[in-house]
Amino acid sequence: MHLDIDPVEIGRNFRTDAPLVGDVRDTLRDLLAYCEREGLRRVDRSNGGRIAELKEEFARRNAPLLRSSARPIRPERVIAEIDRIVDARTLVVADASYSTSWALSHIDVPAARRFVLSPRGTGSIGWGFAAALGAKLGDPERAVISLGGDGGFGYMMNELETASRYGIKVLAVILNNSTLGYQRHWEEKAMGKYMDCDFLDIDYAAVARALKCAAERVEDPDGIAAALARGLASAGPYLVDVVVDPKVNGPVAGMDREAALAGLSH
Repeated sequence: MHLDIDPVEIGRNFRTDAPLVGDVRDTLRDLLAYCEREGLRRVDRSNGGRIAELKEEFARRNAPLLRSSARPIRPERVIAEIDRIVDARTLVVADASYSTSWALSHIDVPAARRFVLSPRGTGSIGWGFAAALGAKLGDPERAVISLGGDGGFGYMMNELETASRYGIKVLAVILNNSTLGYQRHWEEKAMGKYMDCDFLDIDYAAVARALKCAAERVEDPDGIAAALARGLASAGPYLVDVVVDPKVNGPVAGMDREAALAGLSH
């Protein structure tokens, strides 16, 4: 089953046996009403069921990566450190591509309602930091963490000056692997090689300081937690540029397989 308000998205990446087009809230209400009319009862999953088993398996498999001391840093370690500092009043604004996947798969949601904000359908990169600034202005009492890759952040790094000029308190975390990770890994899977995805090693902490924001670069995984703490304690915008491993694939369906992905939309 695939439910989406955009009919173009239905069956885009996987064959869909039961397509549903509509607003999520209205469609789910209609489904519940249909089940009630037809006498269909809810399945009791109080014992955890298969979903709980899969979540436990996922947690076991990822546990070593969440504690990894590897250098360059594993992205999983960065997200694990972010997961430790968020609470019900935190808004994580994830940029498109791998950043959204890391946030949605590796950060536990501590409360109902909005917690992770990301571009629908993992659309254009570069959206995240500006969206985080807007979110903070819209709800000043909320802690806002912007999560993005260096490729996407390159589109919006000038907005650091805006953040500084208006004193917008946002913690920006850059997963800096000096490449367009998703595109690089997709090309490697689909064609056996990649071209023109890598960047020079840009120190975005230095860029942030030039644009009048507090910032620091982290290359040692043991320094992540303290850097995030300093960022949250800062009175204004703060950027943490984390040097991560460019070879690590993000948690995107299909990217962990060796089969050719020529039919995968991106």
